[in-house]
Parts: sequence; C-alpha cells; structure tokens
Amino acid sequence: MSAEATLNTALTGYAPLTALVGTRIFRVHYPEGTAYPLCVFQRIETERVQPVTGAVMARSVRFQVVVYGDESDGARAVTTVAEAVEDALVSAIGSFIDVTLGNEIAIWERDAKLYSQVIECECLEVA
Repeated sequence: MSAEATLNTALTGYAPLTALVGTRIFRVHYPEGTAYPLCVFQRIETERVQPVTGAVMARSVRFQVVVYGDESDGARAVTTVAEAVEDALVSAIGSFIDVTLGNEIAIWERDAKLYSQVIECECLEVA
C-alpha cells in the first residue's frame, strides 16, 4: 500500500474527523463547488533510509494536510478540524512505523475568503 493510501485510510477512518468533514478528504486538490470545511493532503518529500549496503530499509514521507473553511465556518471551525486531523495522524501509528507532527500554519486568504490551516507531518514506513 502506498503512503498516500495509508494516510487516506487513517484520515477517512477516523470518526471524529469524518463527523466534521464527512467524505470531504481529498488527495492533492478538491473539486470545484465542494462544501467546506474539507481536507486536502499531498506528499511533499520522501527521504529514504538507506545504509551503506544499498538496500532501502524505510522511507520517511513528509505530507502536508490542509484544512479549508470559508467565512461561514470561521477560523475556530477550521482549527477544530485541524486538531482532529492531528489526532487522526497520531492514531495512524501502527499503520506507519511512526508519525511525527511538524509545523502548523494558519492562513486567511482574503481574495478567496477562505481560512486554511496547514499541518505538516512525517510518516515513517517500511520500504
């Protein structure tokens, strides 16, 4: 299973998150006209753990998960969904060898009138 598939399963299988966004969890981009709030994730980087022998032992996959909400949702709703995303990521330990949460960035996109919160994480998986 790909790291993306494992992450998708972790996010879509986490009931507290799906209670907030339903099935609105997407890879890379979301369809135009989709209701908010929603989540989008994508792989940013992959670091291979490769000792001198040359065999790749593990991969550390860095993801960004972005939570979007419009003005009617408000920043507080986006933060609530982002917290559920973080909890879902931590619950994925076991499916991944380990999950390390990274930076978190909150943004107000004035022209689009969207709140977003970016959650970065590194997911370690067996090669």
